[in-house]
Amino acid sequence: MFIFCAASVGCGFAGTAGMLIVWRVLQSVGAATMIPSSLAILNQSFAHMPDIRARAVGLRTAGSAILHAISLSVYVAVAGTFVLIALIYLKLKAVIKPYPLPVFCGYCPSEIIL
Repeated sequence: MFIFCAASVGCGFAGTAGMLIVWRVLQSVGAATMIPSSLAILNQSFAHMPDIRARAVGLRTAGSAILHAISLSVYVAVAGTFVLIALIYLKLKAVIKPYPLPVFCGYCPSEIIL
């Protein structure tokens, strides 16, 4: 869990896209080590009660699947909203006051009309 937390802090302080990618890779390594650990804790905690152990592992797995589905839906809704707001903003800016768009990737012809 320490790897995941430290990488999360690193993501917050990343100054470049390359550093953000490095910290995100470390964050995924930390997350990948937490999943087997939680199952190992459940197996150890309920070692002498196989029926309860099976139920606990099933609940943990079902909860994980449900939370993954919910988090993906929320992510798509939030990201879609921000993209829509950005597109509307850019369109209004182009209609209200035409001006050359900001430079993206070092190239932006002034003939671009939204």
